[in-house]
Amino acid sequence: LQAIAAYDDQRHPYQGIVDFEVKLNRGGLLSIAVQTYSYTGGAHGMTTVEYLNLDLTTGQELSFNDLFPSEAEIERAAQAIDAEIAANPEWFFIDQFSSDLFAEHQGFYLQDHHVVVCFGLYELAPYVACIQEFAVSAP
Repeated sequence: LQAIAAYDDQRHPYQGIVDFEVKLNRGGLLSIAVQTYSYTGGAHGMTTVEYLNLDLTTGQELSFNDLFPSEAEIERAAQAIDAEIAANPEWFFIDQFSSDLFAEHQGFYLQDHHVVVCFGLYELAPYVACIQEFAVSAP
């Protein structure tokens, strides 16, 4: 009974941090990454990133399919990611990347002449490999 009471009195550390980074703000395009880190105990905290991509001339949010509108363009993006995974296979859970691995609301941000396609922790690689980002030339 005393062991349970001592356990109940322990305070577990927690932490939450939200930050953002403007990835691009040029030519009527705005791309922002909003990063959330939370630690509620355990071996390590978790980081998630949400991406907001806007065409400021129309006020519309850009989607992955707006930038890669055809099956051929989606396949081109998948091949670029696959080539990077093949170059460093020891970092990834998968041996090959294919277009069916893109999420319905795939995360990305804009950067100069590239679309940087992003995958969260544990999606393609272990925690130690961090959030995976792949620069794909813009269509």
